Amino acid sequence: MATGIAFGREKPRESRGQGVDLVKELLRSFRQEFGSVNCYELVGIPYEEEEWSEKWRAMNMRDRCVEFVRFVVERWLELAGR
Repeated sequence: MATGIAFGREKPRESRGQGVDLVKELLRSFRQEFGSVNCYELVGIPYEEEEWSEKWRAMNMRDRCVEFVRFVVERWLELAGR
């Protein structure tokens, strides 16, 4: 959403340009850093499992997810030139 606000188009037929390129690079950087952009692959716990929340807590995934968000925000700011 931040990319759309910062680099979005005024009209639907305008070129998507910089915003699309920024998101592609952000995804590439995230994959390079963490190996995937898929939540299941990142945390390794299928949502369908009954004990999902217990496993999530036991594996301290909150801190891991904070790490993902921190990386994305910092990288977005670098790419956006802020």
